[in-house]
Amino acid sequence: VCVIQVRPSLELVWMGGHFLIRWPAWAVDYRLQTTAIQAPANWTDATNLPGLIGYDSVATNRVGGGSQFFRLKR
Repeated sequence: VCVIQVRPSLELVWMGGHFLIRWPAWAVDYRLQTTAIQAPANWTDATNLPGLIGYDSVATNRVGGGSQFFRLKR
């Protein structure tokens, strides 16, 4: 038996003054995390809960004053 693990990817879409952050809905054991700086990063779970649109989990993020980085963490 061969097991191949596929990691989900994030996609950012600009829509109506917000970024939509989306990833495949099958990635239910991943959570969205965010940080303001890359190194040293202080990753925290995003507080906005994702919704479901089609086959994607989607969270919104209003554009703010600084950089923000996102990742999916298992």
